[in-house]
Amino acid sequence: MKLLKIILPVVILGVAIVLGKQIRNNPPEVSSRPTFSQPQAVEASSLQPQSYQVILTSQGTIEPTVSNSLVAEVAGTIESLSPTFVSGGAFKKGELLIQLDQRDYQIALTQANAQLSQAEAQFQEEVARGRQAKVEWESLNRNRKPTALNLRSPQRAAAAANRDAAAAQVERAKLDLLRTQIIAPYDGLVSQVQANLGQFVSRGSMLGETYSVKTMDVRLPLTSRQQLLLGPIDTSAQAPSDVSLQVSGKTWPAKLVRIEGVDTGTQQYNVIARVAAPSANDLTTLRSGQFVQARINGATLDDVYVVPRTAVREGAEVLLLEERKQIQRQSVNVVWRDETNSVIDAGLTTGQILVLTSMPIVANGTPVLATIDGVKPERPKKREKPKGDKKPAKDKTQASANSGNDS
Repeated sequence: MKLLKIILPVVILGVAIVLGKQIRNNPPEVSSRPTFSQPQAVEASSLQPQSYQVILTSQGTIEPTVSNSLVAEVAGTIESLSPTFVSGGAFKKGELLIQLDQRDYQIALTQANAQLSQAEAQFQEEVARGRQAKVEWESLNRNRKPTALNLRSPQRAAAAANRDAAAAQVERAKLDLLRTQIIAPYDGLVSQVQANLGQFVSRGSMLGETYSVKTMDVRLPLTSRQQLLLGPIDTSAQAPSDVSLQVSGKTWPAKLVRIEGVDTGTQQYNVIARVAAPSANDLTTLRSGQFVQARINGATLDDVYVVPRTAVREGAEVLLLEERKQIQRQSVNVVWRDETNSVIDAGLTTGQILVLTSMPIVANGTPVLATIDGVKPERPKKREKPKGDKKPAKDKTQASANSGNDS
């Protein structure tokens, strides 16, 4: 028992020494798994130059091309009003809108006709007297030439003047009688009424306001940049419509007719577009004072690159692909942009690959996996774990020999 207590510690110590040497001679090897950075997947497209029709957007208020204030040209009592002579009423060209009392003017016309008849009779009388005077002079004074006074020429001229004045009075009376009727000069709408049945109006009194519905105008403001891309205006009748007006889901074609000066308040250019209104009775037609959105065909830009607006970063910069796998930042010149597209005229070349995916923070050389024009990239194959990572163990015979030598 006492011997066992002495031998056991010695055996344990010997085994520990042997195991320590074994571990020291065959240290465990840690197999490391290879790490790969995962490139971001992006969408990209090959660039090709093209022509682009610039569409300018604006808005404005419909105004009548032709409008009138109805004013009484003679005095009188309003005898009748057309049923269409109400605010918003539609009327036809030649329609009687307002009728004034005509009796005073009919009497004046009768008197003017009577005066004209008297003046015509006096003139004919003077003509006859002049002929008689000429006959008498020739019979009594054969060798002497008669004077104008001898032939009553001044009296005949005065009678002719009186006749012409009386004829003018007849024309004036006819015109005054005609002016008792307010006739519509065009197809249109009544915008304001200031006349009532039985009302006495004097010459110059305002009776109402009307406007033609044949055509309507809209004033469209443009910025200086938009004005540079407006292009020439063709006002000929054969020119196609170059403006579309939109309101409440309906669209009307229109044409630009002129450019006004710069608005001193907004410093914007105003262009005038004209649209034909088909019918005054059509409730879907454009009305004066209606607000519309406008799309104007501008200039055509040739040999430009049209890219999504989201592909252009702040500072007019885009991302290109170098060798189809690395990001390269590129500054460009954006000549035009709208709600969806940016148009670039400098900084790009044909065949370059443009990154369409938004990347807020990116540096040159950043690797990506790009799907170009719908063609997905080939992803790199994962490297297989190498076989035999662990170091081969020494054979037992050599291990025992080493153990014996160590002992």
